[in-house]
Amino acid sequence: MLCPKCSGKGRVPDFYSIGPVLRAERKAARFGLREVAREMAISAPYLHDLEHGRRVWTQDMIDRYRQIISQ
Repeated sequence: MLCPKCSGKGRVPDFYSIGPVLRAERKAARFGLREVAREMAISAPYLHDLEHGRRVWTQDMIDRYRQIISQ
């Protein structure tokens, strides 16, 4: 069984610093902040704070975010 925190990689992901990476992915996919926030069922200001490292992502949020921008 893999470690639930590190998925067997031996390190815990930094859920604060992933925001700018995800923001760059969203912009490259040409999705607007409000559009993604609406699809995630969160407010645009909350998503903005996530992308700028002011709030903490969960793995489920990251997965949903990437699923939305890959459509």
